[in-house]
Amino acid sequence: MSDTKNKQGNRFFILQRQLCRRRLWLIAAVVLYMVMYYPVAVVMLIARSNEVAKLQNMSPELTLSQRLVEVGTWIGMRQGFLWVIVLMAVILAIHGFSYLFSMEKQDFYESQPISRMERFWSIYANGFLIFEIPLVISMFLSIVLAMVMNGMSMVTFVDAMLELVRLTIIFFSSYSLGILAVMLTGNLVVSGIMAVLLMFADQACVALVQSFENMFYKTYCFYGQRNSTFLLSPFYNAMAPSRWINSNYHFRYARMNLTQLKVLLSYCWKADLVSILVGATFLAISIALYRKRKAEYAGMTILYRLVRTVIRIAVSVAAGLFAGQVIINLFNSPTSRTGTVFMMVGIVFVTVLCSGIVEMVYELDIWKFFVKFWEIAAAAILAAGIFVMFRYDLLGYDRYVPKESEVESAALYVYNDNSFYYPMEQNAEESTGDETHVLEDMKLTDISSVLAVTGPGMELQREESDDSNAAKGWGAEVCYRMKDGRKVYRSITIPYSLDPDVLDAITGSIEYKEGLIPVYSDRAVSETAEKSGTLTFCNGFRSLSGNGALYREFAKAYRKDLEHYSFRQMNEENSIGRVSFEAYRPCYMSMDFDVYPSYENTIAFLQSNGLYPEETKAEDIEGMTVTEYTDNSSSSAEFTETEEIQDILKHSMMLVSSNWKDSTGVDYQYGISIALKQGEASYFSLNFREGEIPAFVLKGLEENRVQNDDGEMDDGFLK
Repeated sequence: MSDTKNKQGNRFFILQRQLCRRRLWLIAAVVLYMVMYYPVAVVMLIARSNEVAKLQNMSPELTLSQRLVEVGTWIGMRQGFLWVIVLMAVILAIHGFSYLFSMEKQDFYESQPISRMERFWSIYANGFLIFEIPLVISMFLSIVLAMVMNGMSMVTFVDAMLELVRLTIIFFSSYSLGILAVMLTGNLVVSGIMAVLLMFADQACVALVQSFENMFYKTYCFYGQRNSTFLLSPFYNAMAPSRWINSNYHFRYARMNLTQLKVLLSYCWKADLVSILVGATFLAISIALYRKRKAEYAGMTILYRLVRTVIRIAVSVAAGLFAGQVIINLFNSPTSRTGTVFMMVGIVFVTVLCSGIVEMVYELDIWKFFVKFWEIAAAAILAAGIFVMFRYDLLGYDRYVPKESEVESAALYVYNDNSFYYPMEQNAEESTGDETHVLEDMKLTDISSVLAVTGPGMELQREESDDSNAAKGWGAEVCYRMKDGRKVYRSITIPYSLDPDVLDAITGSIEYKEGLIPVYSDRAVSETAEKSGTLTFCNGFRSLSGNGALYREFAKAYRKDLEHYSFRQMNEENSIGRVSFEAYRPCYMSMDFDVYPSYENTIAFLQSNGLYPEETKAEDIEGMTVTEYTDNSSSSAEFTETEEIQDILKHSMMLVSSNWKDSTGVDYQYGISIALKQGEASYFSLNFREGEIPAFVLKGLEENRVQNDDGEMDDGFLK
């Protein structure tokens, strides 16, 4: 028995030697890449880091940190160029089993005293070893060199080891996909195309669905368009760390610690597990197909009728839907009658055309266009059905409002010009914007009040024209956190006519205020303000600035005023100015806080610290320029007389904030800019009250009017 094992072992090594001789160019390419990417690059990165440290006179601690960042981002879980690993795996797979594309080579191999499955595993192992051996050696060599050059820590070592495992998983799943592509096809070119289809089909499907949702669903929320944690594609799953880094950008060039490494791993492990399962499934299917593969399959395109049918229909439907998206760009509205007809005709036509072309490629015969006509019809019907499903919202996306008993908490974000960009409490080195902060951190529990707002909000959002919505309500986004763990996002338009008591119930709650205004979660900001930053108050005309250290005192006064924060207050009062805090370390942060006449504590703080400018009068203004915005013409007129300036101020208003402010009663067609006699004005927006534009202003604008050369194309037929 031992002699038999020895013979089998010797035969395995003999086969590996024979295969390696046949694949020397691939081995050389893999080895060259691994050596250059790992040990050579690591040495160069550390040397560059040392040179930068000398030029910038860095301390030893900072120099070490810089080295660890360079090494960690190159060989750890944040490394790039993973597409090379995927491509390498597919090439090794197709090259290894490419003999199946030739009947002569198959006859030669079948004549040898070796079973079919032994040959399969020998080729499989050969490709795996060609990749894995250089990878392991190069990775450990780079680690040793980094240690010698004082560029390695325990965390960086663990990071590299985790990435070594991930690279093996990525290769395994991509390698299995490449083998499956060979087993489904009969020639080299088609096997490559099949590998591309298998690799990117699910991503193309997701992209098409999201595009049609955005196009036809009026309540579609962009924020809800999040990247899937995983798909079936090995390439998509390989890029999981990159997707995480894109939303946590500061980690890309930060020194990794164990906590951060655990966070990154917690995001990636599902994608890696799916890659293992997908790779194992692809491999099992490949083995089954390999067992039944016949020599006469060589030279064919796609071997199995079912696979040919599925691919023909899927590719044709995708092509038709993509063509529909291109066609609809010619129209003002995808839901217009003319746009709908053209899009439907275009989708069906391109689907039929593509289906015929695919069959011609299958058969390598131009006269096979209409062969299997039922497949053409099925593809056309499916493409048209998908279009109709989205166009007329047959799934009820725009009508969905959850039941109160299904929702655990909710978040409501109202579009406004009062933005925040500030450090997150859990990590002072990471900034977040106002939309992200609200939709992720606000937790409203008065669900009945939320639904009383979002129900009418969705109804108004579903109206035909976005322009009409803009004049009827406030644009907003809502996130429902369901008890089953889902998050449902919708864009809505909250009607101006909605019961103020309902809006007061939401906006007056501490949950709403804590989820909206960062003054409630400002530990990191307060710590930064003590060392750097600027606090500024602008009343629309003038601004005064002070040291960032004033922020703590301001925040205390502002929080006290927010105790009376409500919808009615913001809707009925006009903001008298805005306090802004800005700093650049440890990350960029910029926060704006509107000040209302009833904010007695905040106003007292500003006055006591010399940050409250005197009221601007007509005598303080050098001149005012009124600009009119129209589609067919443009006009502007300057006014410098004190009486004219005083009259313009009398009939205009300054909109420092649009948050919960009813936009009716304001004429947005005209903009007013101001130049002060002492210094340049710092204004937000000055607009005429609706119907109160002075006659002399209209006369001055008419005298200076310039018509556009091209005018506006009459596209009424497209509507």
